Amino acid sequence: MRDGLQPEDTAEDARRTVEFLTALYKSGVTGVPVRRGGIDPSDPFYRSMWG
Repeated sequence: MRDGLQPEDTAEDARRTVEFLTALYKSGVTGVPVRRGGIDPSDPFYRSMWG
């Protein structure tokens, strides 16, 4: 930031990581596989890791 360079990681990178971790939690809690993109705003796990 001080050098005026853009960070290597983006907010989109962070979002993908959080999506992946949320899918892991959901799968662990429910015992059901979770596909990428399977957690949308209507899903209880969208707003909370505990569903």
